[in-house]
Amino acid sequence: MATNQELQQASVRAFTGTAYSYNDDWMALFDLQGIAEGAFNDRMLVFLNGYLGTSYKNINDAKKAFAVSKGFTSWNELGSFDIAALYFAFSEDLSVTDRIVPVSLTTARASTTYVYNSSGVLTSVASGAPAFTYDPSTLTSLGLRQELAETNVLLNSVTPSSWSGNGVTSFTADAATGIDGLTNAAKMVEDTANTYHCAIHSFTGTAAAWYGYHIVKADATYTKAQLFFSGASNTGAVFDLTNGSVLSTTGTLLGSGSKDLGNGWWLIWISMTLTAAAWGLYCGGVTSSGAVPRSHTGDGSSGIYFDRYPKIALGTVPTSPIPTGATSVTRAVDTNTLATSGWLNAAGGTFVFEGRVPTITAASSLFGLSDGTANERIYATINSSGNGNLLVVDGGVTQADVTTANAATASTSFKFAVRVEANSFAACLNGGTVATDVSGTLPTVTTLTLLQNYLNAAQSNGTCASFRYYPPGVTDAQLQVLTA
Repeated sequence: MATNQELQQASVRAFTGTAYSYNDDWMALFDLQGIAEGAFNDRMLVFLNGYLGTSYKNINDAKKAFAVSKGFTSWNELGSFDIAALYFAFSEDLSVTDRIVPVSLTTARASTTYVYNSSGVLTSVASGAPAFTYDPSTLTSLGLRQELAETNVLLNSVTPSSWSGNGVTSFTADAATGIDGLTNAAKMVEDTANTYHCAIHSFTGTAAAWYGYHIVKADATYTKAQLFFSGASNTGAVFDLTNGSVLSTTGTLLGSGSKDLGNGWWLIWISMTLTAAAWGLYCGGVTSSGAVPRSHTGDGSSGIYFDRYPKIALGTVPTSPIPTGATSVTRAVDTNTLATSGWLNAAGGTFVFEGRVPTITAASSLFGLSDGTANERIYATINSSGNGNLLVVDGGVTQADVTTANAATASTSFKFAVRVEANSFAACLNGGTVATDVSGTLPTVTTLTLLQNYLNAAQSNGTCASFRYYPPGVTDAQLQVLTA
């Protein structure tokens, strides 16, 4: 069985990646913290005081305080520990309780929401409960999800038999197993006319960006589908239902794409700027790509499958389903907050975020610390070009605004770390070149917000797999290690 000293050494090595003697592993840690050269005990005291935010003069007193902070009664009893002072492992723990200190995020949402469980099945999450989700096709745990408030104006989504259609004989209910694991998906049966064979959902648009999506599956005849808005214009795309690719587009789209939901189901979506007028969202199987609407002569029996979760909403990127009946339904915003008392060192430190954002077309909030105003805040984002950005404001004056040269990719996991200390600010994305600012003061903050800004706005609609805080700031080299 390993001794406590060996467990301590293994804990240090987990952070440094070294394999030296006990003292030399600690010395490597001190180097990564940027602690000046000197005797072992002198450097240890600097590290412990920096970590704890204390000013001990006696190293034994500092060691005991550190051990107590890790749940042990003395340094001799100190075994395995994490260098981080705060560690949320959302994708592993499926919990909003921190691993290091007994604190939990306060999560709020005044409505039900929907996530994918570990089997890739769409399931509901009760009002107020944290939304942990998985990738439905790979079954990868994505961690804690945050979404903005949104209203689905597509009516009767859960009753396809009531949908309107063109070139359609019927929508046969309970024809396939849907993404919620129930046999409740419908099959569209086309007629024999030479026309476009589509489900139609009418709504009144406003002069703004809107998106629409359908969750569809190929049948034996049709492996392509068209999705388009029709009103003042016909604008949309044709999709391949075998691989999700966009085969062709028509008109001016703000975006289009697909998401593999597993078991042959694809969420296909488009977004565009509408006018204040009557519009319709159209979707159906087609034989070829090209300008929409696409027409063909139906055979009277074929047609793609539709699940019960189509959606039309304001915005440019699709979020989770919002089932509807005879009236529109609104999903409330997610908020995830934590008071900084008890874990945040006033001298700052290092923050490491791991997660994903669904789009790079607009800035996405990763985390923020503030006093609830714009005047005192630390704010980390992925900007509209995909670069990592750190903004620090103290007394209403920007102290640091640093941006990484490299960029994240939409819907792909990334790691972003920032160092926030007086006159020492840095940001590093995915192990890339560290961006720095060497002048500035620290704000006074009281609250951490995840995946949104200090006003619980500017939501990312993204996921956080893990979030860590290290009280001492680390070197630029270690920022690269932490995000590699």
